[in-house]
Amino acid sequence: MLIDDDGFDLGMPTHEEMLQHQLVVMTHENEQVWQYLAKANRDIRKLTMINAGLNKQVMGLQREVRELHARLIMETAWRPHGFSTWGGQPDTRIWREVAPVYPML
Repeated sequence: MLIDDDGFDLGMPTHEEMLQHQLVVMTHENEQVWQYLAKANRDIRKLTMINAGLNKQVMGLQREVRELHARLIMETAWRPHGFSTWGGQPDTRIWREVAPVYPML
């Protein structure tokens, strides 16, 4: 029986050569994983800083909303008839700075 042995002209690698090749492949994979891990750590640090900045901005906006809400409550309590919604003349007292009755939150 004839077996086609083309491609085996150089012979089979020895067990040690296969292990050396596997070691080289695994070393490169290990280096690549460490590079991915370093990039992931940099990305996490960057995202953490972005998140801290956004949280600070949100807290500032929440404080501003509370202040505006308190101001609106004081303004509506100060005006016995509320605000004009029928397009009448605006009350000029609206535009002057009023000392708050209650402390700002």
